[in-house]
Amino acid sequence: MKHLLLACLFPMALTVQTMQQLTEQLGKTVLYGDIALSPDGKHVAWVQSTAATTSKHTYIRETSGSASAAMVNIPRAGERT
Repeated sequence: MKHLLLACLFPMALTVQTMQQLTEQLGKTVLYGDIALSPDGKHVAWVQSTAATTSKHTYIRETSGSASAAMVNIPRAGERT
């Protein structure tokens, strides 16, 4: 009986550990949204976040060249600049 109980609980313990690892990896997933191209086609902007957070950051980058993206500080609704 003892071995039967262990045989039933061991796969459940592995599943819990696997689910925790899966949740951790999903939290690192980068989400991209609201992608927009400038009218002249020289810049692209997007909103970026991760699956684990609710914060969002807006980035802009030139479409040509190898310059890195720059984060743009956009005030939230209700904030004054």
